[in-house]
Amino acid sequence: MKNEIIKDIILDSVTYDIIKKEFKYLDKNNICLRKERLEHIIEGHSDIGEDIPNILEKSIKNPSVILVDSKNTDTIMFIYKGDNNINVVVKLSIKEQFDNSIITAYRLSDKRLIRILEKHRTLYKNDSI
Repeated sequence: MKNEIIKDIILDSVTYDIIKKEFKYLDKNNICLRKERLEHIIEGHSDIGEDIPNILEKSIKNPSVILVDSKNTDTIMFIYKGDNNINVVVKLSIKEQFDNSIITAYRLSDKRLIRILEKHRTLYKNDSI
């Protein structure tokens, strides 16, 4: 089943509050990874690493920066800066019957990371950026 949830990631209260401040309607503190989206990431962005679900969870739970996507409504990006820079794109739910969901994820070069930081508004940034 393509809508099967592979991983349900619970946001900590600090991260949830940061996002909620910008997106007032946000009423769920979880982000899900569905089977269909995982298949997309594996097919198109397998260079992320071996254990993609756990890499995505690490990126969401320990982001270096959280950005508001300036091109897509109700969408945010969790970027993890490390040996491999990872961008996890999340669509936020605007209706109670839907979940906040990972749309895609991919590696970022340092050059591309700088461009993304310049184009999108920052909600949160730690000292690693």
